[in-house]
Amino acid sequence: MNTIKNLFTRPHSSPVVFIPHNSLDELAIQRMAYEVDLRFFKINGSSISSEEELFDHLSFELHFPDYFGRNWNALLDCLRDLDSWIPAKGYVLLYKNPKKLMTKSLADFKIFLEIVEEASEFWNSQGVRFLLIVEVNEDLKKLLTD
Repeated sequence: MNTIKNLFTRPHSSPVVFIPHNSLDELAIQRMAYEVDLRFFKINGSSISSEEELFDHLSFELHFPDYFGRNWNALLDCLRDLDSWIPAKGYVLLYKNPKKLMTKSLADFKIFLEIVEEASEFWNSQGVRFLLIVEVNEDLKKLLTD
């Protein structure tokens, strides 16, 4: 439990954390996020196979405004501006079941990770934690390092 809490409270630790499927305790992550006063969001990637579907899910789950442009630049803008409609001391996004996007469009998944890292850099400069936790197995983790 302390390991999870460290992820949420150390602002300059990695903005993207990969947790093996068999070690992922979603309820503990959600509880800890609330305990340290961070907003928790979950993306279920089981039906996400393209950047458009990813944009749809993120827009819905993070309550993006109607002007969200459904492209990578607009995603970064909305992630950097989350506190305009969801004020919080920090944000935790849990991405479950990423296999479909990672296997159908690994390039899009990698761009998404880069966008999250950029958004996290911005939030860190404001003293706000922004964290993405990705559920993976060894095969998926290997895709990212190949």
